[in-house]
Amino acid sequence: MKAVIQNNFNGVDGLSIENIASPKLTMTSDLIQVKYAPILPWDLKMEHGALNQFNSTLPRIIGYSFSGTIKDTGILRNKKLVGKNVIGVSKNGTFADYVTSSIPFFTFVLPDNVSLQQGATVFGGADTALMIINELNIMPSDKVLIIGGSGGIGTYLLQMLNIMSVDAVTYSSKESAKFLTENFNNSIITDEKNLTENYFNYIIDTSGLDELIKQVEPFLKVNGTIFPLSLPNYLACRKDVNVVFKNSPISPKSYKEILNMISHNSLIPFIDSIYDFKDTKKAQLHLKNHGKKGRILVNIND
Repeated sequence: MKAVIQNNFNGVDGLSIENIASPKLTMTSDLIQVKYAPILPWDLKMEHGALNQFNSTLPRIIGYSFSGTIKDTGILRNKKLVGKNVIGVSKNGTFADYVTSSIPFFTFVLPDNVSLQQGATVFGGADTALMIINELNIMPSDKVLIIGGSGGIGTYLLQMLNIMSVDAVTYSSKESAKFLTENFNNSIITDEKNLTENYFNYIIDTSGLDELIKQVEPFLKVNGTIFPLSLPNYLACRKDVNVVFKNSPISPKSYKEILNMISHNSLIPFIDSIYDFKDTKKAQLHLKNHGKKGRILVNIND
């Protein structure tokens, strides 16, 4: 089968599409033909060696999550699952023709009216947004500033906070402001001079840019909290605010609830663009650009 392989820590230059052996089915796993895989910041950091705590062994197949179709099941799995469209994660990578569901409890059948493209936005998108809300215990009375807001996590986070009637404001690039204004009723700020000091209970950063967080720290209340989503070592300039970094999983029940909300149009998956498998490098480079409008996907086999 074909797979995108990371061979070194030189970023996208270290990626290549190679022919490798297909994964073997075990008694408790499913064999899944991958249809779509999302481009996630996690992979870009892994490709630059920025996540050494995971002790990544090279070469490796890139990718964390997928949407696809079950082609076969292990003898201890339900054969009625064959042919079902699912989403899930694989610790062995997902940018490949086939994966095995090494974590069956985190493989979920898609509702009939949720597409494979929509499903591919859930892991690393909707689940992360819900995790942030749960970890911070955000309440309807809170005021939240989201740095970014137009990407795969931010678009879900804004929707969830709006459902909760939270006062959520986005601090966005001018490139993203038009998209956010067209799709959300929230306040969209492109210049920090338009923010009010000591106003927000929480600052949630989805940009991964240290300098942007520092720009808006003055607008956080005393004892307020910064959640730097992809900067685990972020140090606040102020001594009177908190920094929280966590990446805890949500429950299988929560994934089913998210899919149900998508099925009933309570949550809208925003997809920026879909690249062909052969253009995975271009898709990753796209992620680094401003002006994203949801999640970037790669079409593996659809």
